[in-house]
Parts: sequence; C-alpha cells; structure tokens
Amino acid sequence: MDDSGTRGLELFPIAIGKYQHHEDLDVEAELGAVYGLLAGFGAASVDWDVPMGERDLTTVLDRLNSWAERATCASILYWVGHGWSNQSHATLAHSASPDPVELEGITPELMAYRITAREHADGDPKAWAMVVIDACRSARFVELLNRALDDRRGPRRVLLVGVSGTGSTTLGQFSHALGRALRDTFGAEDQINLWQLARELKLRLPEHSQVIPKNIADVALARRDLPMPVGNSLDVAIRLRHAMSQLPADEQRHFLPKAQGGELGELAWYFEGRAGQRREIVTWLRSHDRGMLVVTGRAGAGKSALLGNLIIHARPILRRALIDAGLTSRPAADEQPPDDVFTTAIHLTGLTTADLVTRIAANLGLPSPPVDVPISAKIQTLIDDLQGRGEPATVVVGT
Repeated sequence: MDDSGTRGLELFPIAIGKYQHHEDLDVEAELGAVYGLLAGFGAASVDWDVPMGERDLTTVLDRLNSWAERATCASILYWVGHGWSNQSHATLAHSASPDPVELEGITPELMAYRITAREHADGDPKAWAMVVIDACRSARFVELLNRALDDRRGPRRVLLVGVSGTGSTTLGQFSHALGRALRDTFGAEDQINLWQLARELKLRLPEHSQVIPKNIADVALARRDLPMPVGNSLDVAIRLRHAMSQLPADEQRHFLPKAQGGELGELAWYFEGRAGQRREIVTWLRSHDRGMLVVTGRAGAGKSALLGNLIIHARPILRRALIDAGLTSRPAADEQPPDDVFTTAIHLTGLTTADLVTRIAANLGLPSPPVDVPISAKIQTLIDDLQGRGEPATVVVGT
C-alpha cells in the first residue's frame, strides 16, 4: 500500500450557513462533528476567516482557488450548505444565491476546474483528495462533477461523495456514516484503505447518494492517534478506539497524548506519583462550584500530563475502556474526579484571547461573541452568556 498519501491530512471546509434568500443552516455543528472524527488521523483544519454571511460567489471562488493551490498533502474538501438541481443542471449555493439557485452558484464545471488545477499544482505528486458535497440534491451535482472531470481527463486520485440523493440534505447524515465506518468497521485498523472506506460510506449513506472513487485503491488514511494495546482482543481495541473518538478534538490531540505519558509508539498509561496533587485538585473540584484553580510548575514538570490524567478518569467510557484493556487502574476514591466534571477542555497554544473567548462560547453551545468589538466587550458578552446559561461549567485549559 502506498503510504505516501498519508504523510499529512487537512480538512478544508467550505461551510455556508447564512443566506440572503435561503433558510440558514447550523453547519458549524456538523463541521465540528466531522473534524472530531478526523482528529485521530492527524487532520489539520484550514479555517476560513470570512464571516458566514459574507461567503458570496467572490469569496467562495477565492476559497476554492486557495485549496487548488495547496496540493501539499492529502485533503478532504468538505462543502456543506444548500444546493439545487434539475434533470440537466446542478449548482451549490453561496450566501447571495437566489432561490431557486439555478445557475447562480458554483457549478460542477467550476469545481472540476479547481480539482484539476490542484492536481497540476506544485506539491506532493502523490497527494490525494476527497471531495464531499453535503448539500441538497448533491448526488446529481457529483454525477455531473464526475463527468466534467472525465472530460478533463480526470484527476489521478480523488474520492467524490454526494451525500444526499434527490431530496434535501439532512445535516448529520455524513458525520454519522463516517463515524460508523471509522469506528465500527475500521475501529481496530491503523490504516484504512480509501477505496474500502468509499464502499462503507456508500453502504451507510442514504439511498441514491453518490460515492465515486477514482484511482484511490493504493492510498489510505493513517491514524495519528494513540497506538492500540498489543495482546488485547479485537473487541477491546474497537471499544478503546470508540471511546477515544468520543472525546472533543483538543482532548484527543493534546490532553490524551499527555496523559499517555510515553514516547511515540509506547503505551505508558500508568501515571505514577502526583497522588497529592491529584487529591488536591479532586478535592477542589468536589467542594467548589465557582472560582479558579491554577496548576503551576516549570516547563516540562508534567502539568499537562497531570491534567490529561484527570480528564481521562473523568470520562467514564474512556476510563472503563482503558481499565479493561489493562492500560491503567482505577484511582483511589479521593483521587477520582467526578464523572464528566469537565464541561470542556481547551489547548491554549496558538490561541489569542479573542480566539479563546470564541472557543469557550462555541464549546459550551453559547452564541458567538460579536466580531467588530473590543476584546473587553467580547469577554463581557461571554460572562453574561455564562451567567444566563442556567448551569455551571468547568473549563480546563492547558498549554
């Protein structure tokens, strides 16, 4: 199997949730679900800084051009939003498209041009692409896209996915199908052949969806999360993969590896020492419903490992899976944090204060703070929304 296509992976979303002439869609939730599933494969999300309501034809074409120019790694282009089709045509709606869209949107020919341009851009010649269209009547769009690619003699390695058939898209169908495939079918495998993944998606997506593989039989998704224990049953390995995949992205990619505590390729989940610090933190968590606890120490002292250990033992499904796999033991009662005590965990590295405020709001299901206001106003908005949330939230952050 060609592993060169797995040296890097990006999720490149084109998510359009606000429209001038169409019903708005909660595309961020579905995008977050897809990213959470791909985090274990080392996927880096390429953010789009254009506000949701301003993603018109010009900005969408700029976004597609940006994707076409960066053929440096494997890429999953995920379009989620509204679409339109009839017997002969299909288009994807941008934020200013009319209703019905008809030809005033992104056509299969425009998309094919960008896919072909990416194939010929300077970069890794063995990089592959997966293009997912999660929009109304997207099966027809993908049929026409496939035809347009063939007219251009097609790209070398691409998987085309049209999530919906002849009707409206239902957000959540793609993430559900992808999650079932990655967890249930391939949960114990470190590499997933893309052609086999295509077959599983076709089985799990709605009737009349389109899944078209083109020259991808020799490439694979490679896991970048923690290795599975040797000597355990397939059932235990699948349960452990499933438990890990339920964690939010920051917990998967930062706190979980820190909790593991070993070098790459090792399994060293038995967290030695620090009983006093764990006991002190657990006592504080049980006795406080407000306030801040700061864990200090020099660089490399193991602060993130300590926090990561507390997080995994606060997640009942993961804790039980690790214990059953023989990778850890149950802590003493006074060192066991309450189940799901942490509402969210955030990795601070690379975040500005504004980023952090927005991330906390998003993770807690609160409205996004206003964009064009001072940071003090953003913080006050978050505080007001937290106070009106109606239930406490415990946020753990680490670098």
